[in-house]
Amino acid sequence: METLLLHLDEELTNNRPGRSRRTNYEVDDLAFWTQFYSLFYDSVYVPANFLTDSNLTPLILERMGILNPRSAIRAQDGPFKILWDTSRFQFDSFREMVREGATDESTVTLRDVAVSRTTAELCDKFLTSRIVHADMTANLDPKESVQQLTQEVFSPSGNAALPEHQLHRLNECLIKIVGRGDILEHGEGFGYGRNFYYTIFGYGKTEFQLKLFQHFADITQDYIDLRHEFLTAVDYVSHRLKAKFAGHALGREIGVLIPNEYNWIVVPPNKIVALASGLGCAQPTEVGVKGQFRHLLDRESITNITAENLHKLHDSNEYKRYRAALEDLRWDRQVKDEQETTRREKNLEDCLGAYVERITSTLNPKRHKLHTAITMAVEGIPTMLGFTARLVLGGLRESEGSPQIPEGEISTILHGVEVFSRSTGSKLIDRMTKENSIECNTVQLTEDINIYFR
Repeated sequence: METLLLHLDEELTNNRPGRSRRTNYEVDDLAFWTQFYSLFYDSVYVPANFLTDSNLTPLILERMGILNPRSAIRAQDGPFKILWDTSRFQFDSFREMVREGATDESTVTLRDVAVSRTTAELCDKFLTSRIVHADMTANLDPKESVQQLTQEVFSPSGNAALPEHQLHRLNECLIKIVGRGDILEHGEGFGYGRNFYYTIFGYGKTEFQLKLFQHFADITQDYIDLRHEFLTAVDYVSHRLKAKFAGHALGREIGVLIPNEYNWIVVPPNKIVALASGLGCAQPTEVGVKGQFRHLLDRESITNITAENLHKLHDSNEYKRYRAALEDLRWDRQVKDEQETTRREKNLEDCLGAYVERITSTLNPKRHKLHTAITMAVEGIPTMLGFTARLVLGGLRESEGSPQIPEGEISTILHGVEVFSRSTGSKLIDRMTKENSIECNTVQLTEDINIYFR
């Protein structure tokens, strides 16, 4: 139960000119979603360089309580972890990483060095115990991204998000770039990685980068209208490779949480998800959670979760049963019995519902009790109204001179009374608690499973 959180990538937070993002990634949102996923995973990894490159990081860390020793992000055994690629960053501290990064002429970045230094100071002071070292890129083929772009993104069989003519042009562009010659043969040393692609599409600033841009300008200018799509695809592939090779380095499966922005450019066809870990493909599944608990999953209580409460939740029987049910559904894919699959989905729904209720009762105990009491009262009203209506209608039938109502019509009237009162009661609960709801009904749980709050 480990995953890579990609949402702090600087391309999603630093507002690069010419990138027409459809999703806003603000400080409060990024802090909330980082904490939210910490509730459902044993480990939530953020690449170390994401922290130093994003100009929002100090504000995000402060929003998550970095200065509060009781906050979840400061927990010595908490799920928030920093993934440090030792083959790329052979340093002993964030301070050294920022200092060396400022002199690296091959890196394409919009990071504010002053902000990066503030981030480094916070991380070196409070988060060194959260670092997990892994050799992630030493064995990476320089052309790995070319293979992944060709197979997963720039072909109709691998991507249903873009029209076929755009996919054809994107693949045509890639072929021409590769045909210009292997960069390693020219002594550049960094292969077909993100920095290379961003440089040849005009985002480099150093003399070295401008020369490289000119070397490929005759190709890239013919596809400048697809620059955003091309580079978003590069980011998508690059990050999935991070998860794959991190898993190899650590000896366990690590998933990946895909930012919504990438879903505008890359969608696997036929609803089949190729797992970033490289452990095969999976049919996506959507499981529901009882809607009344969504009303209590408010952003503030999750963003401000303490280490003590997060530990209680991860140590609970509800969390352990949820984990077991999730693994039961995900990894027993060999079962072809639809009834068995349905049973496992229902089991996961039940376990998720119980765990989400445990979250709400832990983070908002008073509000949870009040909500439970209101719900019980509202749910009792239809029965009481139905009983009262039956007495009244029964009395009318027995009264001399009153119109005689057939038993069938009485049943219809009573059913209408109960349906109306239940609907009214549900609307009352929604109205009383909607300001506390998380605004997104459907959220990604794993690469292949979404949660739907009904």
